[in-house]
Amino acid sequence: ISNAHELGAAVFLRRLELALERGLRFMQFREPHLGRADAEPLFRDTLRRVRAVGGLLVVSSRHPHPWSLAADGIHLTSSDLMAASRRPECDWVGASAHGEAELAHAASIGVDFAVLGPVAPTASHPESKGMGWDCLARCVAATAIPVYAIGGLDAGDLRRARDAGAQGIALQRAAWPER
Repeated sequence: ISNAHELGAAVFLRRLELALERGLRFMQFREPHLGRADAEPLFRDTLRRVRAVGGLLVVSSRHPHPWSLAADGIHLTSSDLMAASRRPECDWVGASAHGEAELAHAASIGVDFAVLGPVAPTASHPESKGMGWDCLARCVAATAIPVYAIGGLDAGDLRRARDAGAQGIALQRAAWPER
């Protein structure tokens, strides 16, 4: 998940290049704190770089819908997920979920995957202590769609997420190391 708002656009793009060199091939463009004038050129540059290596880019539903159509799909916020009565018309549709009810709704409208969390405390959800691994495992066991753990995680949590039944992990801050 992109993090240009915190890193700055130039630093983010340098770290994106490193991540693409290391094999990143699927990401979400999510920059709700940037105004459209800053976010749109960053989105276009990110899309160009991801496509240059054969990767896929989904765009957060917080951004204008035409961006999702220009990219490879959309990632619904949990509120947009719960307001949706059917699957958006995009190649790839992901959704953010915080529990079983949202996962069930995501499955009912036919999303391709969901991210579930936060698993642990995180800067983007300071009010939450996190659901923990046991809750994540219960939620994942209750759905047939692929689920990625998110929230306060780093690459070292991949095995634990898979042990809990998740496809893998989704990262924002930890996805963009300096080296």
